[in-house]
Amino acid sequence: MRIEVRKLSGTLAAVAVLSVTGPMMTPKAVAAPKRLADTPASVATINANDIAALPTCDIWTHGSVEVGGRGFLNNPQDHHQTATAPAGTPGTMGKSLGKYYEYSDIKPGAFGNFEFAIGSCNGLYQVNAGGFNVGYDDQSYYFDFSQAGTQYFNFGWDQTPHVYSRSALSPFVVNGNAVTLVPGAVGHTTPVTLAPYAQPIELGIQRDTASAHYRWTPGGVWDFNANYSHMSRTGTQIGAAFGNISPSFSQFPLPVDDTTQNYGVNGEYAGTSFWGQRFTFKVGYTGSQYTDNYSAFTVQSANPAQAGVQISTWPSNQANGVNATLAADLPWQSHYAGTVNYTRMTQDDAFIPASYINAYMPPASSLNGKIDTLLSNNVLTTKITPTLTSKLTYRYYDFDNRTPELFFPGACLWDGHCAAIDVHSLSMAYTKQNAGAELNWRPMRAWNFGAAYGFERYDWTRADVNATNENSGKLFADWKPYSWFGLRSSVYYGNRRYDNYDYYGYVGDFQWNGDFGAQYLSSQRQLMIDNRETWKANVSSDIVVVRGLTLTPTFKYQQMDYSVANSGNLATNQQGLAYSRKWSAGIDATYIVTPDTSVTLGYMYEDGKQILYGIDCDARDDCTIGPQTFTDDHSVVHTFTALLRYAAIPDKLDTTFRYTASHGTDNILFLAPEGGGFPQNKTWYQRFDATAVYTFDEYAFPNTGSKVKLKAKLHYAWERNAEDNWANDPLTPYTNMPSLTNRLWLSWYNPNYNVHMLMGSLIAAW
Repeated sequence: MRIEVRKLSGTLAAVAVLSVTGPMMTPKAVAAPKRLADTPASVATINANDIAALPTCDIWTHGSVEVGGRGFLNNPQDHHQTATAPAGTPGTMGKSLGKYYEYSDIKPGAFGNFEFAIGSCNGLYQVNAGGFNVGYDDQSYYFDFSQAGTQYFNFGWDQTPHVYSRSALSPFVVNGNAVTLVPGAVGHTTPVTLAPYAQPIELGIQRDTASAHYRWTPGGVWDFNANYSHMSRTGTQIGAAFGNISPSFSQFPLPVDDTTQNYGVNGEYAGTSFWGQRFTFKVGYTGSQYTDNYSAFTVQSANPAQAGVQISTWPSNQANGVNATLAADLPWQSHYAGTVNYTRMTQDDAFIPASYINAYMPPASSLNGKIDTLLSNNVLTTKITPTLTSKLTYRYYDFDNRTPELFFPGACLWDGHCAAIDVHSLSMAYTKQNAGAELNWRPMRAWNFGAAYGFERYDWTRADVNATNENSGKLFADWKPYSWFGLRSSVYYGNRRYDNYDYYGYVGDFQWNGDFGAQYLSSQRQLMIDNRETWKANVSSDIVVVRGLTLTPTFKYQQMDYSVANSGNLATNQQGLAYSRKWSAGIDATYIVTPDTSVTLGYMYEDGKQILYGIDCDARDDCTIGPQTFTDDHSVVHTFTALLRYAAIPDKLDTTFRYTASHGTDNILFLAPEGGGFPQNKTWYQRFDATAVYTFDEYAFPNTGSKVKLKAKLHYAWERNAEDNWANDPLTPYTNMPSLTNRLWLSWYNPNYNVHMLMGSLIAAW
C-alpha cells in the first residue's frame, strides 16, 4: 500500500491508495472520485480511520478459467461399410461419427476455456479476452478493447469444421489439385473390380476466420467504423465426373483451398437539420474478394488409354460497393429513413477447357463477367394521431448483368460428347420493385390493430417470363386485456401472376440456337416465376395460469397454390409443383416452482405436404401423348423438449437436466398408370444432458481484497441419431441396384451414431 498526500482546499490530508499485484480488486458499487475543485471548503482534516475506509481503486478484474477432461462412456461405432460380396467389396453400411462431428469437435481428451476482463474503476477503459475449446478444430478466441465514448476495437478468430463424412470409401486420393488412383487400381475399369481398392477417407472442410472491427466516436456527433474479415477453407468435399473417365460416372474427394475477404469503412454524422430536428447521415464502402488457390483440378482415369478430365473450380471474383443512408425527423411527426447502395461485381478468370475437348477453342479468353446492382430503399413513418401510425415504403433493386453473352459453336455436352450443338451463354438480369403501405391503430392499451398492403414487380431478362406482379395484404391484431394473458395474430394473402410465360421465345431458342433436343420443356414451370397464391396465418399467446406457471401456445399455417394443372386437366400443358402446405402447432410450459427450481416442457408438431404433377411430353410441349403422373410427398415431425433446473443445495449445488427428441417421417406416394411408391424415410434424434455444478466457499487472497470462487462441474451427455434412408443406404462403392452398377460411389452419407460422454472440470472465477 502506498500513501499519497493531496491538498484539499488548503488542508493537507493523507489518502490511501491500494496498489495490487497479482489478482486485482473486484469492482464494487463505488462512485467516481470527485475532482479537487469539487471538494467542499469545510473539509478540514481526515483522520487515519477515515483514510482506511475510503473506497478507492485503480483497476478491477474479472475472469474465469475452466480445465477438465471428457471421454466416451461407450465405444461408439465409427466404422465404414462391412465387408460383403461380391469378392469382398464393401457392402452394408454401419454407423459413423461423421454426423456427430459435423459442426463441432467435442471429442475425448483434455479441454479448457477461459475469460478475462480488466478495466479502470472510473469506467473509461476496459479489456476483454477469452477462448473456448482451446486446441480443438472448433476453437475460438476474442479480444476487445474500449475507451468509453471514444474508441472500440474487437478482434476474433475461430475455427469451424464442416464434416461431410468419416466413413467414405474411395480408390481416389487427393494430391494438391490432382485426384489420383491408389497404386494398383489403374487398369480396373469397372466398379466391381475397383471397389476392393477403395480406402477409408474423411471428407470435410475446415474454416479459419479472423475478423477485426474498429470504431471511433470523436466529439459525440461523428461515428467512424472499419471492419475486415479473412476466411480460409481447406479440405475436401464430394465431387463427381462424367465422360472420358472410367467408370463413366465416378464420385471422388474434391480438393478445396480458397479464401474470402470482406472489408468496409463508413462514417456517420448526427446533427440538427435546418428545420430544427434530428438527422443522421452515413456514407460507406464495402468490398469482398474470393480467391480460389486452384484454378482447376484433374481426375485420373482407371483406363490407361484415357487422359482423364480437368475440371475448373469456382472462379476468383470480387465486389466493391458504396452506400449512403439518411435518417431524419420531419415536420408533422414524421420520420424518414432511406438507403442507396451501388455495387459492382466482376469475374475475369481465364477459361480452362476440360481436357477431353481436344482442339476446341472457346470464343473468348475469359467470361469478362460484370454485374452492377443498384438499391434504393425508402421508409416514411408518420404519427397521424396519438393512436394511429402509418408507414409507406418503396424499394427499387436493379440487377444489371453486363456480362457478354458468348456464342460457343459446336460445344461439347457434359458427358464429353462433342456433337455440333451451338450454344449461347446467358446473362440473366432483372429489376425488382416493392411498394407498401401499413396502418397501425392502438385505440386503447389492450388492443393493437394493423393492416398492410404490398406490391412487388419483377422485370426479367433471359428468364422464362418477361415480368411478374404480386399483390399482397396482411391483417394483424394483438390483444392483452390482462397482465396474465396476451394474444397475437396475423393473416396474409398474396397473389402473383406472370405477364407472359414463353421459355422458347425468351431463353430456349436463343441459348440452344433452335435445337429442340437440348432445350427443356416449357411445361416444366419454375417456382420463382410461376403463378402463385399464398395464404399464411400465425397465432400465439402467453397465458399465466397460476403464479409461476406460463403457457405459450403457437400455431402457424402456410399454403401456396401454383398454376400447374390438376390431375386430369392437360389443356394447360404444365408440370411441376402444384401445391405446398405447411402447418405447425405447439405449446411451451414454464413453471417456476421456487427461486431454486423451475421446469420447462415443450412440444411442436409440424406437418408438410407437397403435390407435384408430371406429363409425358415430346419436343415443343406436345403433352397429349401420355397420361399425367402424380407425386404426393407428406412429412411429419414431432419435437419434444424438457428442461429442469434444481438447486439441490441453494447457492452450493446447482443441477440442470435437458432432453430433446425429434422424430420425423417422410412418405412419398407416386401415382402413375402402372402404380408405384417409395419406402418410408424415418429420422429419430435424441439428446439428454445432465449437469451438476458445486460451488466451494470463496477464497480471499491475503492483503488484496480479491476473492476467488472455485466450482466443480460434472456433465453427462447422451446423443443418438438414427436415420433410415432407402435412397442412400445402398450407395456403397459398388452397388447391385439395377441401372447403377456401372457407377462408382463414395458411400459417404452415414448419419447414424450413438454417443455417451462424461465431462468433468474445475472452474476458477474472480
